[in-house]
Amino acid sequence: MLAPSNTVHRCLHVVVNLRTIGEDVTEELEYIPGRFVVNRIVRPRMTCKSCDKIVQAALPSRPIERGRPGAGLLAHVLVNKYADHCPLYRQSQIFAREGVDLERSTLGGWIGQATKLLEPLADAIGRYVRAGQAVFADDTPIKMHAKKKCATARIWTYVRDERPWASADAPAAWYKFSTDREGKHPTSHLGQFKGWVHADGYTGFNDLFGKENVHEMACMAHARRKFVDIFQSQGLEIAEEAIKRIALLYRVEKAARGKPPKERVALRQRDAAPVFDDLEVWLDAQLNRISGKSELAKAIRYALGRMKKMRGYLENGFLEIDNNCAERSIRCVALGRKNYLFVGSKGGRRSRRHRLFPH
Repeated sequence: MLAPSNTVHRCLHVVVNLRTIGEDVTEELEYIPGRFVVNRIVRPRMTCKSCDKIVQAALPSRPIERGRPGAGLLAHVLVNKYADHCPLYRQSQIFAREGVDLERSTLGGWIGQATKLLEPLADAIGRYVRAGQAVFADDTPIKMHAKKKCATARIWTYVRDERPWASADAPAAWYKFSTDREGKHPTSHLGQFKGWVHADGYTGFNDLFGKENVHEMACMAHARRKFVDIFQSQGLEIAEEAIKRIALLYRVEKAARGKPPKERVALRQRDAAPVFDDLEVWLDAQLNRISGKSELAKAIRYALGRMKKMRGYLENGFLEIDNNCAERSIRCVALGRKNYLFVGSKGGRRSRRHRLFPH
C-alpha cells in the first residue's frame, strides 16, 4: 500500500514544480452538417369568465400562409437551386438522407410561392438598375418545356456596375424571362431608361437605340473575339496584329480601373484615343490586302462597323470598353443549364433571378 501512495506524492510534487513557458495550438477544420428543426407554435385558447367569449392570439406572419416551411428552409431551397444549381429532385434526395420526406412537387410549389413573394424585391432591383447612367445588357438561351419538343426561350440580363469608376453605389443584376428573342422584349424592359446601354450587335436593340435618350455603347470584346478565333484556326498575321493593337487599349483600361470618371477620361484621351484612331485606320487599310469573302475580311468589316459606336467610352468615364459585365452575369444561367434540362413555366417566374451584389 505504500508504493502507490509514494507514487502519487511524487507526481503531485512534479506538477507543482512545473511552470508554463509557452504552448502549441493546432487548428482543425471541422464540418457540422445542417439540421432540421421543428418549431412548435403554441397558442392557448382563452375564454372570458364573464361573457364566455373565446379568444386566441393570431399566428405570426410566415412566408407561405398555412405552409410548412420556415423562412430559413425556403432560403436554403432557393439558394441551392439558383446559386448552387442543384435541381429540386436532387434536393429531395438530399433531404431524404436526413430523414425528411419532401417531394419534388412540394419543393416546386414552395419555389413558385416564394418567387411570387419576392416579386416586389425583384421590381425594386429592376428600378435600381435602370436608375443608373449606364446598363450592361445581354441575353442567353434556355430550353423551355413545350408540346412534343423543347422550345428555346431567353433570359435577359441587365446589369448596373459602377465599381470600375469608384462609385459608392452597389452593383446589381436584373433578369427577365421571355419565350422568344424578339426585339420588343429589351425595348419593353428598358422602356423608361435614359442613358447608355452596353450591348453586342444584336439587332433587337435597334428600336431601343432609336430613342433620343438612349445611346449605344458597342463591345470591343466581341470584335476582338472574331480575330482570336481566326488566329487560333488559321494563324494569320493580320489577326494577330489586330489582337495586339486591341491589347494596348485594354492595358489603358487596366490602369483606369477604380479611378473617378474625370481621371478615366483624361487617361483614355491621352493613351487610348491615339491607339483607337490608328486601329481604325489600320483595319480599313487591311481590307485592300485580303479577299473580301474571307473570314478575316468579315471580322474586319464587323469591327469597322462597330468602331463609331465604341467611341463613347473615350469621352465618358462611366462607360466601359466592352460588355463583359453582362456576360459574367449570365454565367450562373449557363452553369444551371448543365444541371437541369429545361424550364417548365411559360411565365418564367421560377427561372428568373435577381441579384444585388455586395461590394
